[in-house]
Amino acid sequence: MADVAAVVDEVGLHRPVIVGHSLGGMVAALWAGEHPECPLAVNLDGHGNPTRPGQFLGLDEASAARACREMTLFLGEMGQGLPASLVQVMREVDALDLFAAYRAALCPLLVVSGDGMAFSGMFPEHLVSAWEAYCAWLRHELKAAARESSLVREASLPTGHDPHLEDPEALLRLLVGHLGQLNQEERSG
Repeated sequence: MADVAAVVDEVGLHRPVIVGHSLGGMVAALWAGEHPECPLAVNLDGHGNPTRPGQFLGLDEASAARACREMTLFLGEMGQGLPASLVQVMREVDALDLFAAYRAALCPLLVVSGDGMAFSGMFPEHLVSAWEAYCAWLRHELKAAARESSLVREASLPTGHDPHLEDPEALLRLLVGHLGQLNQEERSG
């Protein structure tokens, strides 16, 4: 957040639209909770990792607990060998309640998701169904956050985790359309 504020100040931006991808998208969502003057904050597929049993939609309590343990173990193994600073960032991401951040938005917030199942290939076969349950939970929670807050909107693109690289034109159309819709609502409201 401090880095974004420093760039905004250094460049002399008055009311910038903040767009971030992955971890940067999470930062954009947090920015929305502190900057009501921001015309739009955009989180591009920054959802964190499934690290709590309640994040596996459709699984019973025991299955969700098992999925959570196995997923956490797998993600921990993937993190072995990473610099300690990156491991610390991932711990903080895992502890972050993004949906509380979305509901705390003080400016328009657009959460754009790619096709989460594009990630399923990175998981061992026994974790694919847990990942599917997490993706279903994520879609469910995003829709709920958008219903609960008039400032939160959700959208998806038929891309993987990198919509800005995989289909930049579709992402641009989505962002321009969303800004146009916000401008129209502002004029009529």
